[in-house]
Amino acid sequence: VHHAAELADYFRQTVERNVFVYERETIRVTMSCGVAQAVYREEAASLLKRCDSALYSAKSVGRNVVYWHDGYHCRAYESTEATPDTETDAS
Repeated sequence: VHHAAELADYFRQTVERNVFVYERETIRVTMSCGVAQAVYREEAASLLKRCDSALYSAKSVGRNVVYWHDGYHCRAYESTEATPDTETDAS
C-alpha cells in the first residue's frame, strides 16, 4: 500500500503544480486520493468500500491530500521523498 500511496501522492503533486486553461480562464486544480491495502480473503466490494472511505477522509480534511486504509483505520499519507520542487542540487 505504501507504493500505491506514493504514486497517488506523486499524481496529486503533479496535478497541483500544473495550470489548466479552460475557455481562456486559468484554473488551478488539486486532487485527493484514497487507497487501501487488501486484506487476506477480502472481497473486491469491501476493498473498494475502504478505498472510498479513505477518499472521503481525504476530502473531509480540506482536500489535496492522500489517505490510505490499512484494513482498520484511515491514515494520512505523508511523503518521505523529496518532491521535485524541494530537491536541492548538491553541486
